[in-house]
Amino acid sequence: MRERAIDLLKVGLSLGLLALILREIGWREILSALQGAQLSYLAVAFAISLAGILLRAHRWQVLLAALGMEAPLSRLTELYFVGTFFNSVLPTGIGGDVVRIYELSKESDRPTESIGTVLLDRATGFLALFLMATAAPVFSYRLIAPSVAAAILLLFLASWAGSWVLLQRDRLESWGLLKVIAKLKPVREIYEAVYACGLRAIGGALADNYGVLVPSHIPPGEYQIEVGMYDLETMQRIPAFDEQGTRLPSDRILLRKVRID
Repeated sequence: MRERAIDLLKVGLSLGLLALILREIGWREILSALQGAQLSYLAVAFAISLAGILLRAHRWQVLLAALGMEAPLSRLTELYFVGTFFNSVLPTGIGGDVVRIYELSKESDRPTESIGTVLLDRATGFLALFLMATAAPVFSYRLIAPSVAAAILLLFLASWAGSWVLLQRDRLESWGLLKVIAKLKPVREIYEAVYACGLRAIGGALADNYGVLVPSHIPPGEYQIEVGMYDLETMQRIPAFDEQGTRLPSDRILLRKVRID
């Protein structure tokens, strides 16, 4: 009875938050936007969004496995959906992470590891984002101001260098930083959980950001991977140029060829 009441409370809270969002945005504005949208673009965007959540849930699963924690992908995907919802409706943008930590801690009885993997999961997402942002000026440098490109590069270098230093336990110990961390027990336990994941697990988690879903009906053979960048408002492809400033054919960025057996 109690669990049913809690479930009803969750449903009521979710519906209330959705109603609040729709009220703030306005029903007419939503209907107008939907009427002016192309359904094919919406379907593609929806599919990509779902695929992204599945990939991020798998990335989280990789980090948990490095700590010997087993969690079904279906459950992690469910928690990611819940977390995404709370990140969207709460002003902080991290409310979903708190929900994921709480639910996983309750189910696994390992709160420290739950906090560590969620923080690391968020960090690997930012690292991959900085990596993609750093690659963008190479192909569209005419559209990006030099100061912005320099800022992106500095953020990229600082984030990756900082992450590398945090995982160098011996260096931190020689610098005396581990002694400082050790004085704060919660911080020390979270750091130990992050460090225990190891570079190999983090590398696997980062790799998920570049996964490509291949439909089962694709015949075997060699395929060229092509990437295009689009304006989010007009959905028009952004011009792409090579290193000499020559515009690329069809504004396509050629990556590499892959073989499907």
